[in-house]
Amino acid sequence: MKHIFKNCKITQYIDGSTPCLDQLEHPIAARNWSQNDSWAQQVILQNITHSQLHHIAMKETVEDMWKALQATHENKAHVTVDHLQ
Repeated sequence: MKHIFKNCKITQYIDGSTPCLDQLEHPIAARNWSQNDSWAQQVILQNITHSQLHHIAMKETVEDMWKALQATHENKAHVTVDHLQ
């Protein structure tokens, strides 16, 4: 997925390094950010499986969607080992 983000030039939206500016002070920039964030969300939606959809369905930003997917797929082997011991 990270290659897709890089190719689509949306990595800064995914990792949150491009914050949304205040709507009242910068209405055009805020609108542009919202459109770009929505487009980045669409990129993720088109590149995940149906079973992954329920992990991100209620997320409002692409950064939140990506964090949820990362948490879902995080390696939890160390937890399993702890439980088995």
